[in-house]
Amino acid sequence: LVHAGVTYRDYFRVWGPAPATFDAFEGDITSAWQWLETHEPAGHVYLSSDIYRHPTFMLLAERATVQTYFQHRNPNLSWFDARGALPLPPAGERATYLIAASSQPAGPAAAFLAYHSVEQDLLLAPDGTPALTAFGLPANADPRVFGATGNIAAAFTERLRLTAAAWRAGPDGLPVLQLLWRTAGPDQENPAGYRLEIAAGDWQTGVPFDAFRPPEWVPDGRFVTWHRLETPGDPPYQLRLRLIDVRDGEPVISPAAPDGWHAVIVSQ
Repeated sequence: LVHAGVTYRDYFRVWGPAPATFDAFEGDITSAWQWLETHEPAGHVYLSSDIYRHPTFMLLAERATVQTYFQHRNPNLSWFDARGALPLPPAGERATYLIAASSQPAGPAAAFLAYHSVEQDLLLAPDGTPALTAFGLPANADPRVFGATGNIAAAFTERLRLTAAAWRAGPDGLPVLQLLWRTAGPDQENPAGYRLEIAAGDWQTGVPFDAFRPPEWVPDGRFVTWHRLETPGDPPYQLRLRLIDVRDGEPVISPAAPDGWHAVIVSQ
C-alpha cells in the first residue's frame, strides 16, 4: 500500500500535472489537436508551430504515418511559424489562427493579429501561461495595415509572386524589410522550401524563407514576411531579390530572371 500510494502521488499528483511534463509531451501542440476536435473553426485554419508539421499533431489529428508524413495533405489547414511569417486568406474570406506557445507572433504578425483579429479561446498550461491561443480573422481584414499597397508584380515561381515591399524600423533601430507575397496554390513537391537572397550594389545577404512553406500555400492566398537587415548606410530604395531552392542550393530561374534576380522598388 505504501508503494502504491507513493507511486500514485508521484505520477498523478506531482509528475503528471507538472509544467515540465506538459512541455515534454508537447502540450501546446496537443492543445491544438484537442481544440480542433471540439470546435468548428471559421474558414481556413493556420496553425503556428516551431516545428513544421509537428509529429505529435500529425499523428494525433491527421493520422499520418511515417510513409505519408509529407505526402499527407489537409486542404483545410496550413502550417506556419508566426515568428517569421503571417499567412493571410484570400481576400473576402475568414480564417482561424491557432498560435502554439512555441511560436508566438513577432513583429508585423503580432501587430496585425492584435489590430484585426478577435481572440476566441485561450488554453493554459499547468503553470498558467498560454499554451494555445485561437484567433478569428474577419473577412474584411485589410493587409494595407502592413504599409504595403501592392505595387509590384514579380513572379518568383509559378505559384509565388511578390506584390509589395516596404522598409520599417525595427525595435532595435535596424531596418526591417517587409514583403507581401501572393500564392497560386500549394507546391507539394517542395516541402523544404527556399532561402531568400537580398542584394543592393555590392552588398548581399541571405535570410531564412521557410516560415510558410510551399505545401501550405492556398489558391489566391497571401502571406507577409519580415527580415531584419544590417544594410550599409541607409536602407536602399532598390533591391535585388531571388529564391534559392534548399534542395539543390540553386537559384530559382525563369525567362524573365535567368540568374534568379528580380529588381524590386521598396517603399520607404
